[in-house]
Parts: sequence; C-alpha cells; structure tokens
Amino acid sequence: MRKAFIFTVLASMIIAFGATAQAAPIVIASGTGSQQTGEGVDAVNGVLTDGKCILTVRHAGEGNEIEFTYTLQCFDITGVTQAHIHTGTADGVGPVAVFLFGPVEGQDFNGLVAEGSFGADEIIDLTPEELNGLVHSDGVYLNVHTTANPPGEVRGQLVAVDDSNVVEEFFLATASGSQQRDETVATDASCLASFRVKGENLKYKVKCFNIDGVTQVHLHLGSAQSLGAPVAFLFPIGEPTGPINGKMTRANGDKSSGSLRSGDLLNDLMGTAISDLVDFMRTDGVYLNVHTAANPPGEVRGQITVVETLAGGF
Repeated sequence: MRKAFIFTVLASMIIAFGATAQAAPIVIASGTGSQQTGEGVDAVNGVLTDGKCILTVRHAGEGNEIEFTYTLQCFDITGVTQAHIHTGTADGVGPVAVFLFGPVEGQDFNGLVAEGSFGADEIIDLTPEELNGLVHSDGVYLNVHTTANPPGEVRGQLVAVDDSNVVEEFFLATASGSQQRDETVATDASCLASFRVKGENLKYKVKCFNIDGVTQVHLHLGSAQSLGAPVAFLFPIGEPTGPINGKMTRANGDKSSGSLRSGDLLNDLMGTAISDLVDFMRTDGVYLNVHTAANPPGEVRGQITVVETLAGGF
C-alpha cells in the first residue's frame, strides 16, 4: 500500500468556499460506535465508545485507471489495530475491500491516523471501476477495529458528496496588539482572518473586534518576528472606518472579504501565482496586519496558520 485530517466546525469563520482540490469528487464517511453492526453487537446501541472517525476519499482517472486518495482521522479512540473499507450497506457486514491502516499493535489516536492512495494493486477482489461504482451507490463502509472491539469499534457508510463547499485545508490568523512588530501595541482590538484556495484564487474574510479607525489591511511576507512588505490588500487603503465589531466596510463598497487573484499580488509576489502565496502561508511565512489611524504601522498582527481539517461552508 502507498501510504503517503480534526473534524472541527468553526462555523462562524469557515467561509462558504469550495474545496482545495475541487476538481476531484469527494466521498465522506463519519464513523461512530452506534453504527457498528454484526454478531455480538448491541442491535440498538452498537458499540458504546467516545471514538469517532472521519474518512475522506477522492478519486481521479477513469475505468480501471482510477486512483483513490484518502485521509483518515480518528478522535478519542484507543487501541486501534486496523482500518478498512468494506463492501456492504449500513445494515450488513461485508468483506474488506481496502486496507487503510494496519494491522498493528493497538495505538491511540486523536488526529491523523493514515493518509495515502490506493488503486488496482491495493483493492481486493474488485476493479477500481467496480469499487467506484459501489462508493457512489451506498455500497461501502469504513470500519475501524480496536483491541477492545476486534470486529470494529466505529463504522460509517461512505457517502458521495457533490458539494464544492467541503474543504480539507484552510488558513487562519488571529491578530492582537502584542504580536505587532517592531513594537507591540497596547490595544483591546483583535482580528480573525480565514482563507482558502478556490481554483487559482484565494478567498478570504477578515473580522475585527473592538477596533476603530481601520485604514487598510494587508498580507505581508515574513515570520512572526520580522517585518515584510505587503503582498496583498485584504481591505483597501481609504478613510478610517468607525468602530468595528465584525467585518469591515465603507460606504463606497470596500469590504474585508473577497477573492485574491494573481494580479492582486504586490511587491515580492508581483507577477507570481496565488499558489506561490499559499506555499508561504503553509510554511509560517505570511502574516496579517491591520493598520489604523492611531497606529499606522499596524495595530494588530497575526501569523497565518494552516489548518488541516474537514469542514463545510456554512
């Protein structure tokens, strides 16, 4: 097998954006103990456990050249020995079609369990095309096995989701005055920015709280202790706003949300692609800076962090 994300819902700030890899259809299984069935399992309650797992699967190609990629995350689960995709409907028990993890000695997880890919060589007793047909017709399920529950502790049916608003990676920045450089700023203000890739663009939203007189908001290249030139505007330079508790707007239509394109990039990133900016974002190389009339160099600042998760647009 070629082994190569927290199921969090930040509903207030996860933007209703499409997926990072939106060209590939997505299939999702949400595994819990009550979905476990089979001999010796309580017919009503399944397996009593705090464990839960999320499996996302995408595929590319056609026919028997289809290649599947997957990410399996589990939380609050102990003694995991193996995880599989099985064929079968939710009320039955079927054979293993793909090994996703293990077999190993029992391991505890609260996050990533396994990620990788599988194709014709890894699929058992089915062609990739046949498996894909079952995936898209409610015919396969995830089963995660543990030392305490060898037949399976959590289980969930794989469901095809035709929704471009499912993301597996997004970015956050939480900005405050003490993060400002060269000198910190004593302020009650704070800001939260979220970002995610959609095609060749970067969608964003910035909200600020307890702040007044915002004049502009940028992305800058640099680590947390450095100063860098701005590489993109998230809120255009203009007249200072009034008090802000939420998204920033001006009467002329300026707002602190939108979509960055390659032509919007400035200075060191002028002439490059959005993917180049995102590469810096993934490696702790970009920060958010919110400038005000009272603090022209910046009142609050925060480093951008990549969040690998599964969430929808709300």
